[in-house]
Amino acid sequence: MSLNANSTRTTGADGRAIWFPIAVGTYSVVANAAGYSTNTTNTPPIGTNQTVDVALCLNPLPCTLNVLNVLASNSAPLDGVSVNLGSALLGTKVTTGGNGLVSWSIPAGSGVTVAFGSITGYFPEQQSFTCSLGGTANITLRYRPVPNIIRVFVRDIRDDSPITTAFVSLTVTNFSTQAVDSPTARTIFTPVAAGTYTAFASAAGYFGNNTVAGPVTLNQTLDVYIYLREIPCTLVVQVLSNNTRLPIPQPDISLSTTPNRATVGDVNGRASFNFTTGDLNGVTTVFASKVGGSPTYSPGSQTFECPRGTIQNVTILLPEVLVITLAAVDASATAAAMRNKLPLIVEETKGKLENIELFYLGDVLDNAF
Repeated sequence: MSLNANSTRTTGADGRAIWFPIAVGTYSVVANAAGYSTNTTNTPPIGTNQTVDVALCLNPLPCTLNVLNVLASNSAPLDGVSVNLGSALLGTKVTTGGNGLVSWSIPAGSGVTVAFGSITGYFPEQQSFTCSLGGTANITLRYRPVPNIIRVFVRDIRDDSPITTAFVSLTVTNFSTQAVDSPTARTIFTPVAAGTYTAFASAAGYFGNNTVAGPVTLNQTLDVYIYLREIPCTLVVQVLSNNTRLPIPQPDISLSTTPNRATVGDVNGRASFNFTTGDLNGVTTVFASKVGGSPTYSPGSQTFECPRGTIQNVTILLPEVLVITLAAVDASATAAAMRNKLPLIVEETKGKLENIELFYLGDVLDNAF
C-alpha cells in the first residue's frame, strides 16, 4: 500500500498497514497485490490527534489458460478437437483456424484443474494444470490415433458355441497365425491398415473356413465371426473269430445310441459309422453278434473312444460255440463207447474253442458225461 504515492507499506497477516505519525490533511491511498486488481481511495481530512481507518477491497484477477492440441506423432495442430475443463459454467471449446489452440479466462474460485480433449478417431487425452490468480498457464494435449482393429470370433456352426482351440490367420498382413483366447474364442489383429482382408480359422477336429473381413476404414473396430463345421469321427469295426482270427461274414453290429445305430457287416466282417460329438452322447461300447449259420458264435463287444476328426479301428472277437450231440437209443449198450470218445473230443477242441455245449441224448443219463 502507498500513501500519496511516495510512502509504501506492506500489509501484515491481518491485511493492515499503518502510517504513524502523519501530518494533518487528506491523503490518497493505493492498494495492489499480485493476482488482484489495484484499488485507490482518499482519506477524509485528518485532524490533530486523530486516527482514521481506511478500507480497500481488491478483486482477484482471472487466470488465462491456453490449451494447444496437436498430433502426438509430429506435433501438427489439430482442428476439430473438443476441449472442456469439466465445468458446465466454462463450457466446451472446439479448435479451429489451423492453430489447434483454445483459451479460457478462468475466474478465481472456479476449482478447475484438468483439461479434457477428444476428437473422433483418436484416443481422448487429459492434462492437469495449475493457474495462479492473474497468471497464465500453457498446456499441450497430444493425440494418438485409434488404430484399425479386426476382432475375429470362432464358433461351432451347430450351436454357436466358442471353439477355444482355434487358430486364425489374416491374409495380406504382417501378422502371424494367432491362437484365440478362452473363453471368448477371440483373437485381435491391430493395427491394421485400411482395406479388405480374408480371415481364415482352423481347429483340430473341424473343417477350416474363411470369411471376408472388411472393408476396414479409418479408426474402425471390425468384428468378424467364422463358423466351423465339425469333422465326424469314423468308427471302423472288424468282427473276427476268436478261434481262427478270420473275418466273420455279415455280422450284426450295433451301438446303443439314441436313436439306436445298427448295421450288418460286409462279407469281410467290416462296418463303419460316422459320428459327431452329440451323436454318441456318452456311448463308448460297440456290440457284435452272428446269428445263424455254422459255426455258432457267442456275442461280443468292445469299448472305444472316437474324438472328432479321427478314424478309430475296433476289433471284436466272437468265440465259436461247439455243439456236440451224443445220441444213443440204448444208453447201456453205448455208454462205454461214448465214455471213451468224450476225452478225445475234449482233447481235439482244447485251446481252440472257448465254449463247448455238450448234449447227451439217451434213455438213461450217465453222470460220467
